[in-house]
Amino acid sequence: MLSAFICMTCGTQYPPSQEPPTSCDICEDERQFVNPRGQTWTSLEEIRKFHRAVISRYEVGLYGIGATPELAIGERALLVCSSLGNVLWDCLALLDDAITDFIRAMGGLSAIAISHPHFYTTMAEWSRVFGDVPIYLHNSNKSWVKRSDAPIRFWDKERISLNDEISLIRVGGHFEGSTVLHWSGTADRKGALLVGDSIYVVRDRRWVTFMRS
Repeated sequence: MLSAFICMTCGTQYPPSQEPPTSCDICEDERQFVNPRGQTWTSLEEIRKFHRAVISRYEVGLYGIGATPELAIGERALLVCSSLGNVLWDCLALLDDAITDFIRAMGGLSAIAISHPHFYTTMAEWSRVFGDVPIYLHNSNKSWVKRSDAPIRFWDKERISLNDEISLIRVGGHFEGSTVLHWSGTADRKGALLVGDSIYVVRDRRWVTFMRS
C-alpha cells in the first residue's frame, strides 16, 4: 500500500511510495537539521491520532491554525479572511475535521500561499480538501517542492496580487524565493505584513532583523 510519508522533524510530505525516502532534503539543508535520533517518518493518519488543532483569533479576519502538542518545527498557518476570497498563508502538516470545518464555516479558501519551503508540509492535501485551490509559490523555490502533484502556480515576479487586498512580495534572504504577504484589508485599514520566517522584530521593537538560518 502506498503512503505519503511525512518527515517527523520538519513536517514535509513526500509523494506516495511503498517505503519512506532514505532522507529528507529539507532537513539535510544547512537551514534545517536532521533529528539527532536519526531520520524518522510518519503519515497524516498517524498525526491525526496524536495531535489536535489549535485555532486562535488574532484580530478581525485573521486566525492562527496550529497543533498541540507542537508538531515538526512548530509550523502555524494563518487564515486571512477577505470579502474577495480567503487565503491560507503558510501551512502545517496537521489537517483534520476541526480545521476543515472551521475554514469552511469562514467561507472556504480561494488560494494558498506559502512563504518558504519549511512550510510546504502537506500543502497538496490542503488544496485537495478545499477543492483543488491554487497554491502560490515563488519560482525560485521550485527545486524544494516534493509534492509536484499539487495545483501549484509558480510566480517569478517581485510582487503579485491575489486580489485587491492581498499581495505577495518576494524578499529573499531565508530562501531565494522567500515571500511575505501584505494584507490591506485589516479592520483598522492600516494593513498587516505576514512575514513567515524572513523578518523578525528585535526585542527593543525599534528594529527588525532578517534571517537566513
